[in-house]
Amino acid sequence: MNIILLAPPAAGKGTQAQFLVSKYHMKHISTGELLRKSLKQDDEISKEIKERMNAGRLVSDEIILDLIAKEIETAKEGVVLDGFPRNRVQAIEYEQLLQKLGQKLDVVLYLSISKEVAKKRMKGRRTCPTCGKIYNMHMEEMLEELCGSCHTSLVSREDDNEETFDLRYETYMRETDPLISFYQEKGLLKQIDASKEKEEVFKKIEQILSTLS
Repeated sequence: MNIILLAPPAAGKGTQAQFLVSKYHMKHISTGELLRKSLKQDDEISKEIKERMNAGRLVSDEIILDLIAKEIETAKEGVVLDGFPRNRVQAIEYEQLLQKLGQKLDVVLYLSISKEVAKKRMKGRRTCPTCGKIYNMHMEEMLEELCGSCHTSLVSREDDNEETFDLRYETYMRETDPLISFYQEKGLLKQIDASKEKEEVFKKIEQILSTLS
């Protein structure tokens, strides 16, 4: 099964991706993580990415799609794509990639949330630097800011501040929000109220996926 997670900043994409991976054994493809992983390699793609980034240029869609294709080919139970596509052009390119691989996009999960609620979540968001688990101090009862799995002290992301959040949200609304109508027209979009508790949000996702299998 191939899933796209579509949501504004701080809507809980990372958390829901973790739930999907844990229950359905899918592969979570985060384009940000893919690029960071590729930079550690010593091959032609990593060299090109470094050159582009050092020159202050964006990494091309072609490179990102090549990285995504490699991940899809090794995914036995399907993928959860996070951070791509960001616009209609990329959406069409991803659709074409899946066709080349003999696959299709099954569903787009749109985690809907207001800017005010998302900003509040952003302020309370903490991440475990060891296992990557995500917590929110506004939504969870925690006596200490320690990871429940590995007991490491939790940290805040460097970009979790109001100024950066506002910029990211504006970028999302300008570039990515039009994808909602794009996928609605294709009958692939499923909207979920992401302001609910994370377990309740995932229960809704489970219900949606059960109708697809």
